[in-house]
Amino acid sequence: MKFAFKGAVATAMFGVAASSFGWSVLTPGNFTLLDNSGPAFPVNLGTVVADKITNITGTDNTNTVIFTGFVESTVVEYDGFGHLAFGFYMHNDATSRDPIERITVKDFAGFSTTVANGDNTFTDPGTPHAYYATRTADGTSLGFNWVVGNADGEIFPGTEGCYVWIETDAVAFKDGELAAIDGGVGTTDTYAPAAVPEPATMAVLGIAAAAIMRRRRSK
Repeated sequence: MKFAFKGAVATAMFGVAASSFGWSVLTPGNFTLLDNSGPAFPVNLGTVVADKITNITGTDNTNTVIFTGFVESTVVEYDGFGHLAFGFYMHNDATSRDPIERITVKDFAGFSTTVANGDNTFTDPGTPHAYYATRTADGTSLGFNWVVGNADGEIFPGTEGCYVWIETDAVAFKDGELAAIDGGVGTTDTYAPAAVPEPATMAVLGIAAAAIMRRRRSK
């Protein structure tokens, strides 16, 4: 499993540092309506440490393609302690049959999370915000819902949603998976928080690495 570290000093810190934007706390087993004053773009939040765009294809239970699109996934260091936020930007192709109403990401168990929509300062005012966010009882999976009946609606073919954000107390990240859902599901690669090994574990790894080096030298 590969992962990247940011801000090693933060391993001794607890909780999520406050940003300059509006966020809602999301604890395991709960849901929250989403504030719309988060950052429109990643650089408005902090230092971008990882970013990628991946394609996604959704199919129904008959394996019929119901939507295609892409997801931009971003990791941002948002404070001076190396804490990381994860942002997701969902685009639905004009050729899709169905809208997209929900995305989910996982591997957040054990981390504090606060969530928000990005505002639409730099996007079309009609760009839909997610209506609410959910978190499973074990804390691992978070979901963002664009639902029929709220002011913004779903992510219809040919449109995209505003960024959705998760601020965490993580200081490392790894590869993850994102699922988009609407009468079917599609998955794609994304980022997720990673636990930093405890000092004792790091010491054991260091001893093992030193032993390997000694054996190589002796040969």
